Amino acid sequence: MPDISELYASLFADFRGATHRVRARQYVDGLLDVDGRKTIANIAAAVGEPQDEQRLRRFVSGAAWPWDPLRRALARTVTTRAREGTGAWVVLPVSIPKNGDRSVGVTRHYCRERERVVVGQQAFGAWFATQERLVPVSWRLLRGSSEADRVAAVCELVTEVAEWTGDRRPVVVDPGALPVADPARQPWERCPLMVRVDASVGLAVDPQVFPGHAAAPVASASQALKSVGRLSVASRGVATVPAALAAGGPGPLTALGVWPGGRVSGRPEEVWLSDVPAARPAALGALARLPCRVAGGWRTRGAAVGLADFEGRSLAGWHRHMTLASCAYAVDELAGDQLEKQRSALCAA
Repeated sequence: MPDISELYASLFADFRGATHRVRARQYVDGLLDVDGRKTIANIAAAVGEPQDEQRLRRFVSGAAWPWDPLRRALARTVTTRAREGTGAWVVLPVSIPKNGDRSVGVTRHYCRERERVVVGQQAFGAWFATQERLVPVSWRLLRGSSEADRVAAVCELVTEVAEWTGDRRPVVVDPGALPVADPARQPWERCPLMVRVDASVGLAVDPQVFPGHAAAPVASASQALKSVGRLSVASRGVATVPAALAAGGPGPLTALGVWPGGRVSGRPEEVWLSDVPAARPAALGALARLPCRVAGGWRTRGAAVGLADFEGRSLAGWHRHMTLASCAYAVDELAGDQLEKQRSALCAA
């Protein structure tokens, strides 16, 4: 387990001035220590002097420091602490309910988790996930509701995580309630990709999946997966079929179906397209389950460190808060036991 001081040093190494490193440490410590909503006033009261509230407010919403270097350092920190070749990136949307329109990016939109229309922010996040760990790293706040906005957000996040770490770890994209309708518009060339798609997407399927066809027939993904022909492999509620997009695009791909209850029968509950090389169905099924883990992390530890608590009209302030809250999530995930020992020592003193 890393030393907390060493962890902070690796995260804040790209800050040029000591003052910024002090403010970043104050803010992250406050996010970890404050009970309830993580407002700047509450953070300052927990970790500083009365005048620190204005200093922290300027640091988050009024300063000029870029957040990309801190996100890059966070990406390096969490990937270098994972075993080589393990882990994957997960890109998926989150909904952040807000009262009124006092915060940046507030819209009326459908929230999949609440199954209703809510007032709040919509964002895409990129998370690094291994079997043991889960950490958010980068974010995009949607300012509009068009398909182009969603595609741009996903492509930017996939490009970032691929470039920041320089590895070929797979990226799992689950657009959720914000469907990116055209899989061909995904950044397949950046890294191995696995994208959740609508079951109606047209696929050109190997003719051996549909006996009697001389050429590759075009079928919906759900039809192809229901057939589960000779080239398909079914295991533990997942099945795969070799395929390509009927409308053209990247290839060759693997279509993956996921069925609830572990039995492959009827229409799949989820459909994914993947170009992850040499992946067994079970391995692809494990990747398909990562978004559910990420959603759980968003609801639990993400809520605890204040990922949804930023209030303000500054887009730059939102990005800085989300970046520092992601650092707080990482510190809690990677060094949580040490934090608990420190809190116990303070209580006993």
